[in-house]
Amino acid sequence: MHAVLWDMDGVISNTQGLHARIESDLLGQYGIPLMPQQITAAYAGASDREFFGHVFALFRREADLETV
Repeated sequence: MHAVLWDMDGVISNTQGLHARIESDLLGQYGIPLMPQQITAAYAGASDREFFGHVFALFRREADLETV
């Protein structure tokens, strides 16, 4: 290996919008109505565990975070 490249969203490829749309769709399956724009504004940069843990607690939903 000659190099390691870390792509934090926005450096090489801005995928935050795609992540937020998928997260919004997934949360909708649990009855949590968050729009992609809301997710980006409040949680961009958060880990999946932190994001989903907070949102599920906020909306008083229970789910196995590993499954989500």
